[in-house]
Amino acid sequence: MHSYLGILSSDSLNRDGYVIAFEALEKSIGETAIKGMPSLIDHDFHRPAGWIFPFGILIEPKISKTVGNFHICDNEEDRNIIYPKIQDYWQFINHEACKEYIDEFKVLLKDNFSNEGKFIHKGCVAYNLSNIAEKEFPKLFENLDKSGLIFLDDILVDFEYVGSGIFKSKSNDFCIFCHQFFKRNLSLINNYNTYFIDEFIQMNSNKEIRLRIAIDRNLIGLSKTYQGVLEFDYWWGPKFNDDISSLPDQVTRYECNEEQKFFNGVLGTEFWWKTDENEKTLEIEEIREKPSLGIDTDSYGCRYIHSIYDSTKKEFNHFDGAVRMYSGDQIMSRWETNINKAGKNTEYTKLFRIDGKLGLAEWKKLCLLYYKGNPLLFEYFGAKEEYDSVKNSAKVQDQLTEYIPNKINTEDGIRLFTSYHPKSSEYSSFQRKIIHPDIIKFQNGEYINVLEYDIIEIDKYLKRTGSKMDYPVEINFLKPFDFYTNYPTILHASEDTERLLQNTIEAFKTIFEIQNRTLNKTISFTIAWEMEDFEVRLSVFGKSSEIAKWLNEFQIIPIDYENFRQWLIKQRKWIYENYNYLEKDFTQLLKNDGVFHIKRKAIAHEMISFPNDEDESYFEIKAKADTELDKLIKDKFIFPSYMGIIKKATCSKTGSDYFTSDTSKYLDNDVTMVIEKIKLAGFFCTDEEFIR
Repeated sequence: MHSYLGILSSDSLNRDGYVIAFEALEKSIGETAIKGMPSLIDHDFHRPAGWIFPFGILIEPKISKTVGNFHICDNEEDRNIIYPKIQDYWQFINHEACKEYIDEFKVLLKDNFSNEGKFIHKGCVAYNLSNIAEKEFPKLFENLDKSGLIFLDDILVDFEYVGSGIFKSKSNDFCIFCHQFFKRNLSLINNYNTYFIDEFIQMNSNKEIRLRIAIDRNLIGLSKTYQGVLEFDYWWGPKFNDDISSLPDQVTRYECNEEQKFFNGVLGTEFWWKTDENEKTLEIEEIREKPSLGIDTDSYGCRYIHSIYDSTKKEFNHFDGAVRMYSGDQIMSRWETNINKAGKNTEYTKLFRIDGKLGLAEWKKLCLLYYKGNPLLFEYFGAKEEYDSVKNSAKVQDQLTEYIPNKINTEDGIRLFTSYHPKSSEYSSFQRKIIHPDIIKFQNGEYINVLEYDIIEIDKYLKRTGSKMDYPVEINFLKPFDFYTNYPTILHASEDTERLLQNTIEAFKTIFEIQNRTLNKTISFTIAWEMEDFEVRLSVFGKSSEIAKWLNEFQIIPIDYENFRQWLIKQRKWIYENYNYLEKDFTQLLKNDGVFHIKRKAIAHEMISFPNDEDESYFEIKAKADTELDKLIKDKFIFPSYMGIIKKATCSKTGSDYFTSDTSKYLDNDVTMVIEKIKLAGFFCTDEEFIR
């Protein structure tokens, strides 16, 4: 199983026109950080990819993002571990959503209730039983046409469409649902293709067409529990060639590549045009490679479209969609046979129908939305490049960012990352302690725990205020020769936490303000403490001048969850108001322990030489093998530097061991730290020349 961090959602306006409130984003993290949730391929409960722990929320200028730790299955052993967890998860959330309303639902159902039915939650609390909707609304189903469809106008006489494939009754407490086959993988427990259904319903305002749709006979809902479902994809208006009449009468087959097959389970899609005088008929059928697991493991539900185009009027006068169901043996034959020779000996379920004047643009949009998740429609309609550019819209890193991923300017502001983690066994045997030190691993396999040496100044301040901070055993102090500092995570005790936190914040603020008189370093630091349900870690990244400004904006950090949530909202407001959004992505600096970690791009030892035997600190770099790096160094965008493990450091004033002495280069006048012995630990790239 492999793991990675990924962005889940944000509070910015998304492509569907929705904004998720910051409060809702944070709440979702608080509720799922510890227990996690399934990671699904294409939002399909039958196709789990692994497990996600949505554990943190990142606040940047003008945008906040939720961050998850993804654990993705690599093999059958991984899947055997994850799949039962996903089933348990679905059962749990379904039960929690339904349990409050089951008794009321039973009373409303009266004699139509049966223990053979089951309660589920999808958009609202619903009851699934064969023909239950028809039993409750027999009059509605008297209007079925020969294909099992109902005119939308007839439905809307007694029902109101509220969204998510659900119609609310105007006369009682129930609601009805669109047919199950409008759902992904044709599954009852998946979400509807609401992009298509919503667009279809909106077209009812066009009085030149009549719409029919299939209703699920086996599902009925409790209207007052309606919440709807948000499942974001992206629709945009691609540019097509509108000359339908010139298309030749033939079968065209488009095949999915391996990546597309993985995500949509489709082998290919066929398009068959036929001409009869002034009418052109198009049949489209996708050919599934994987079974429709919402039905069973031997059923292959292939979405199908039939359209008639009037070449004289240049408009469609008929459009319908269905699902053709193949058995395992039938689909194997279908894979080898074109649509014009395959026949129609399959189980056929019609889902919708439109008759009347349908414009070309509306028809194309409905086609694409009906085949949601199938990129071959875009390819056939001549919009493959547009589709690919939208799906692959990630920005390409520039060369400098590759070597200096940490570069942040004062105008970029600060970043806050709040994350929630499983609690430790105890929080009472210490005041503060440093957790998760960095590790340096040597070529011989040995490794050591290290902290960047600047943490010692925080410790010296705390000691002067009567406080204490514990270090990991056998710790080494690292000196990078640059203008960046990673401070380690400082975990605080559960007793007197608020005061301890306040002292720690005061220590950072004091040291930064003194340090800023001579240099403005780039900083990351993290503080942590226990809450009722989890351990919270607050990590900060930015220039020390901007961090100091922020630290002066508040007196205390609330230690209980509810007050901390409100405090976090205020911090977001301050960052949004004080800094503009600049497209700089620092999410690559986040680690799964909830910490901003400044990364230093290593320089290979093979590029380094020491030509001066008398000066061990003098080195030269020959980066010609890496032409990009060589050019950036010559143009002085990048400077090579090094880091070392401090073996001996003394106080310039007292001559004593600097790490154990009471003196401080920041808190005292005329004191410096004298590094007398340092062991080379490695070379790296930085953006400012460090002159010793």
